[in-house]
Amino acid sequence: MTALLAADACPSCRRAHGQHYDWPACPDHHHLLYELRAGPEGVTYACPAWKCRHTHTQRERATMTATHEANHAALAIRDGQDFWDKKQLAALSILGINAPNAELAVFMHRCQVTRLDPFARQITMIKRREKAGGEYRDKWTIQTEIDGYRVIAARAARDAGVVLSYGDTTWYDGDGTPHDVWVLTEPPAAARVVVYKDGKPFPGVARFASFAPLKDGKPMANWAVMPDHMIAKCAEAQALRRAFPQDLEGTFIAEENARTAARAPHFHAEQIPAPQQRQRRQPAPEPPEPDPGALKDNIGAQFHRLSIDDGDERDSYLRLLTGEDDLASLTIEQLARAVADLESCDDIGHLQYITGETGDEE
Repeated sequence: MTALLAADACPSCRRAHGQHYDWPACPDHHHLLYELRAGPEGVTYACPAWKCRHTHTQRERATMTATHEANHAALAIRDGQDFWDKKQLAALSILGINAPNAELAVFMHRCQVTRLDPFARQITMIKRREKAGGEYRDKWTIQTEIDGYRVIAARAARDAGVVLSYGDTTWYDGDGTPHDVWVLTEPPAAARVVVYKDGKPFPGVARFASFAPLKDGKPMANWAVMPDHMIAKCAEAQALRRAFPQDLEGTFIAEENARTAARAPHFHAEQIPAPQQRQRRQPAPEPPEPDPGALKDNIGAQFHRLSIDDGDERDSYLRLLTGEDDLASLTIEQLARAVADLESCDDIGHLQYITGETGDEE
């Protein structure tokens, strides 16, 4: 296809006539139009043919990437697509997104609205276990990565006809001394990133203590390995959100959401059954009190599933999961939470990650 297009390319518009493009074209010469000017009325395009006076004006700039060229990619979301196909579902599964169909439909809608690519990790879904109504359930959170933030900001700047640029990143130590490059071994106290929109500065400042997830007073995962990089991403996200509030307000990156999941919007969709004949409502029975013995047996079974049979090793993980040193005094709620956390683990590596026993993170 590439060789054919190159051989048949028009010398005026550099495109093969007769192919479908989501781009304004001249009805007489079939050339793809070029951008003539941009103003309050929109963007005006003109035909490159000699003495042709055809013009076309539209409110937004035309884009080839999001429509024609991207649609030829193997995993691209196509125009009019209403659900993921088999190849896309397989790729999402590899990325750890195994949500129910209703949640996946919401995720597709969010990808289409933001025009972000989940397969390039510009946008993703994270599963968490949350307690609702006395029971634990999976809750999927849609999160935008910093690459997705940059894509949205660049697109917003292009559509508005403004110039987006960055200043230097500055890190601060505990005494408030600025650093152009962070070379100290301890984490920085804060980071500052300035985004410029047509020369107007929009600073973003993020304190390490406000965003870094801690366990036993120490940063976890990548926050312990590359703290300067992680806090700089939070500062950059805040600066971009201030510069482009219409496009980014209410959206958070994963690093901003590391300390608490409450800041990121949750999207939880359920299949709604068909209406049934109205019946007289009966009072709901009180849920039975969980049996501590059964919970402990379930914990043992989960440890065995994860190939953890050493008693001391089990006790160590259980203390990390419950936050309680005295395992004999664990409450029913702590036992139930431990069961839920263990059930969510696919292997021992996953358990090590959620307990902070490893610094690796995808």
